[in-house]
Amino acid sequence: MNIITLIHKQSFLLHDICELCERHFYSNEGRFPVSGPTKHHLTPKQKYRGRVKDAKYELICEMCHKQINKMFTNNELKSLSTIAKLKKHPKMQKYLKWIRKK
Repeated sequence: MNIITLIHKQSFLLHDICELCERHFYSNEGRFPVSGPTKHHLTPKQKYRGRVKDAKYELICEMCHKQINKMFTNNELKSLSTIAKLKKHPKMQKYLKWIRKK
């Protein structure tokens, strides 16, 4: 395992809350993933054409990641390039209100 892989694995372990919905990734006991962290690239990967390592990302839960990809096209995501901008979008606010109750 190289150092880059190790750093990525450690960063996943350090984050236990989704940056978007603010729910915990793990159950109350902390042993079982509820919806593990996934990398959401703030700028769509298409822009980087093979240089994905240059892309900035946030760790979000799988449900939020799937919802973002259903709601927005890559062109729309270019203007929603931060978690704060995503949280302010009306469609996302409706989803976040719903998911936080789960």
